[in-house]
Amino acid sequence: MSAQCPNQGRLVFNLYCMNWWRRWFGAESETIRFAYQQKKYEGMTIPEPVANLKVQTTAGWLNIKFLVDTGADFTILPLNPYGSLVGFKVDESTAVKISGVSRSFVAYPGEIQVTLGEETFTLPVHFARVRSMPLLGRMEIWKRYDLKFNNQAGNLEFIRMD
Repeated sequence: MSAQCPNQGRLVFNLYCMNWWRRWFGAESETIRFAYQQKKYEGMTIPEPVANLKVQTTAGWLNIKFLVDTGADFTILPLNPYGSLVGFKVDESTAVKISGVSRSFVAYPGEIQVTLGEETFTLPVHFARVRSMPLLGRMEIWKRYDLKFNNQAGNLEFIRMD
């Protein structure tokens, strides 16, 4: 790469040149990769896109695995054990009904602090009395990251949007 943008003589705003400068000065978007986990089902192996987020708890930061579900509107955390870990108190007056593909359940809106890559932010979540892996939905995540399911490399990429 040369120290001069190849298209700098043009008067029009040039996206190529802008992107060249961003790469040259290290301002390229952060990409966080998570290798797919493998799940066995009836003799088949199914890739599972799982992301490991650091979550602030009452005892400090804890790594929690989330199944990434681009069809889910909301991030869902099982009330037990995660509600108590983050100091969440159930308020029945805030209960909402959430429907999924095969069932519906009552959930309670809340927030958690998470770290993904170099960024720490507040993530809206719903706590529910379910027995499942935490589910990472679209709300807030899609405002911050482009997601790329890189099946050839066997990983999920979160690409920070600026």
